[in-house]
Amino acid sequence: MSKKYLFFIAALVFFVSILTSCKKEKDLSNGYIEADFVYISAYSNGKIENVYVSKGDQVKKGTKLFKLEGKKEYANFDMYTQAANGVNFYIKDMKKGARPDKLKLWTNIAEAIKFIAEGTGIGDNMYTSLEKDRAVSYKDQQKITHIHKAALKMSQGLRAWAEFQELSQRPDKIAAVESLKKILDTQSNYSKWEMEQVTQTAPKDAFVFDTFFREGEFAQAGKPVISLLPPENIKAVFFVDGKVVNKVKLGNKVLINLSNVIKPIEATVSYISPNAEYTDPFIYSLKNNKKYMYLIEARFNSSDNVKLHPGQPIEVDISI
Repeated sequence: MSKKYLFFIAALVFFVSILTSCKKEKDLSNGYIEADFVYISAYSNGKIENVYVSKGDQVKKGTKLFKLEGKKEYANFDMYTQAANGVNFYIKDMKKGARPDKLKLWTNIAEAIKFIAEGTGIGDNMYTSLEKDRAVSYKDQQKITHIHKAALKMSQGLRAWAEFQELSQRPDKIAAVESLKKILDTQSNYSKWEMEQVTQTAPKDAFVFDTFFREGEFAQAGKPVISLLPPENIKAVFFVDGKVVNKVKLGNKVLINLSNVIKPIEATVSYISPNAEYTDPFIYSLKNNKKYMYLIEARFNSSDNVKLHPGQPIEVDISI
């Protein structure tokens, strides 16, 4: 073999070795698609009256999901509302004077006594003049004078009483009842909120991932009735060893490969577990670094979430 040919082969081998050494080695990890579900629970104990959605439905924010029977909540709301209205009417009545027909009665009586007082005043003047002329006795004159004074005082008293009937109740008494009204208003508003919790709605756009109760079944307070999957809550979960985890930082981009999907999907690292998982209790050291496995989560752009669902196996390239 000629020296020229040997030099060509040597140069070719050297060139290939350089290309191989320069090629970036991929860090591939296995994992799966997971999601943070939103669990919609019953606010209080009660029988499920209606379930408005089914598994797999796509719902918008505010869509009705389910409704409890809610007899207690409706009864409380009605009771406190009626009590608050009753106290409110009482306060309005306290701020007004007596009824017009009652005021008219006392005004008429006061006017009648006033006329009597005027009549006795005329008699008193007349008897006073006659007594000076010795036409009547002093005793009779004094009797008429006292009758006139009594009628006059009675007239003044009745007039004051009629004016008093036009006044409202004392301010401190009204303030006490108004405080009670505020308590009842607060309780009425709270019972209204409780009544609204009888029907639960979707807090955001989502898919109905599962339903745990059917109509007619009894649900306990705090027990999930429906689970929702908002698309933005879908994430990739994968595991890397202790050597690779040192290369991963929060905010790093990774590529997610799925079967039957030609183009990888990009995701952003959102969580790195501080604790090793699924490993034997080795002593922490650089020598044992590869024996430890760390959980990592990555989030997707919302436009890519339609291709994903919990449980899909994935292969993750963190070397980008």
